[in-house]
Amino acid sequence: YTVLYRMCSLLVAIFIPQCNCSGRSDDCVFDMEQYRSTGSGGRCVSCRDNTDGPHCERCKGNHYRKSAEEHCLCKCNPIGSTSVACHPITGQCVCNAGVEGRLCDSCRVGFFGFSSRGCRGTQLQASSVHCVHSSNPFNMHSNTAHTWRRL
Repeated sequence: YTVLYRMCSLLVAIFIPQCNCSGRSDDCVFDMEQYRSTGSGGRCVSCRDNTDGPHCERCKGNHYRKSAEEHCLCKCNPIGSTSVACHPITGQCVCNAGVEGRLCDSCRVGFFGFSSRGCRGTQLQASSVHCVHSSNPFNMHSNTAHTWRRL
């Protein structure tokens, strides 16, 4: 019986896969190729929360998550980003010119006109403009003249 038990245990281990689906699937199948390469033939199927991999251990393409407990997301702004893909760990999207934010959803400071071509910069950046008081100032409350000139 000992030999038969060992043979049965081996058959059970091979044909009833032991799966660790990271809590993201209830179904798995036996994968002979995976068994040959890793020693574990259980491959999870129908992974939830945008996960993928033999054990639902990683995010699908164009998704990321900060920790194993979170759902995989990307949600790059389709107008402000160059693609729907984001960095698999940080979730940072690749932004168009002049666009910023993890999701590429706003214009950088000094830029305007959020569009699929990015944001346009102003001709005069705030850091390059120096104003000096002129001899003819304007007071809005008293309607008296003030003028400013660029150096």
